[in-house]
Amino acid sequence: MDRSPQRVRNELVLLLILSVAFLVRLYLAAALPYTGVEKNEYIPLAESISLRGENLHLPVRGPHHPALPAYLIRAGGSLLGNHPAGFRFFGLAAGILMIGIAYRLSFRWAGPVAARWTAVLLAFNEYHIGVSVMSADIIYYYAFAMLAFYFFCRFLQEEAPGYLLASSAMIGLSYLCREISLLLIPVFAACLLSSAHRRWFRRKEPYLALFLFLLVIAPDLYWNFTAKADPRVRLADQLSRIGGIGFTPDYLLFYARDVFRKFGWRYLDGYAEFPTMNMVFGAILAGCVLRETARLRKEDPVRNLMLLAFWTILLFFLLIRPGRNIPQRLGDRQGWLWVDLTLLPASLLAGSCIERLGTRWRVLSYVAMGAGILYAVARVLNAGAAGPFAWENF
Repeated sequence: MDRSPQRVRNELVLLLILSVAFLVRLYLAAALPYTGVEKNEYIPLAESISLRGENLHLPVRGPHHPALPAYLIRAGGSLLGNHPAGFRFFGLAAGILMIGIAYRLSFRWAGPVAARWTAVLLAFNEYHIGVSVMSADIIYYYAFAMLAFYFFCRFLQEEAPGYLLASSAMIGLSYLCREISLLLIPVFAACLLSSAHRRWFRRKEPYLALFLFLLVIAPDLYWNFTAKADPRVRLADQLSRIGGIGFTPDYLLFYARDVFRKFGWRYLDGYAEFPTMNMVFGAILAGCVLRETARLRKEDPVRNLMLLAFWTILLFFLLIRPGRNIPQRLGDRQGWLWVDLTLLPASLLAGSCIERLGTRWRVLSYVAMGAGILYAVARVLNAGAAGPFAWENF
């Protein structure tokens, strides 16, 4: 079948973005030593998995979160060897897949220009790069969450019930990597209730989707209800972090930690081994979300979903006071990276926003984006050469 020059050009641009993103991540996956969360939690858990008769061990839960990422980490080690590139292989693949899915979602919704910038904002974002090359849970829950957004947006656009069921299953798989994905259930439900799609609540499909979600996470729910004396962190322990209504601005560090670092401002940071995006990317993402919020259009259900997801997740953490009597085994009361799920809708909104800018502002955004990309790549190359916890040095 003949393909138009424009389609070929779009595919080549996507291939270029994905290729550079892959090479950058492959370099770091091979160069960086294991972080603490890899050495102390996920790699030991992955190595404990066994299918052999008398030594059968199929964990449902890790020390802090569900165990699905450990199976993917173990699969990478079995395929390529028990070394950093092996254990990190499927995380790297999940990161690239996530960029491709985001591109596809943005392309269907806002067009090729928006799709390119959405892909760039993920491909060269230091936080996304960093979690893509860790043998840990974040990139896997990220990838499944992006698939959930993709399928739910397809449902909003085409009203095919299969997409609704698929999005529910993806939320379930994302939950089996990290429980924060539970927030997508009320977000998606509120989106249906507040749109022309609310009539679907008179049909069986939304309730089948909820049942499918519960079915996917059933092993973890069973463990939570039966492992009362187990020292591992349970879902109830995670919920104990909620101490009431308050204001906790530390979560804004996800978009602004680089700003605090550059100007020498003091801030609470218990996650030094995790990188954050540079100040240029943080400003672009935050600015575009604010601009899109100010020009909300009721007739665009995808944009409304992205705004609802971003603000629901961010405000959920910003407006909650950390609990005081949390179990000691949790180890922390709050962490700026807990709002990292907002990066998914923020990237999609930013791509759409940049695509619709006037000529002057678009040129300015392109220059800023180029500077952000160069700075991000420099930080990545330096981090790979500097060794453990190198992200702190930049």
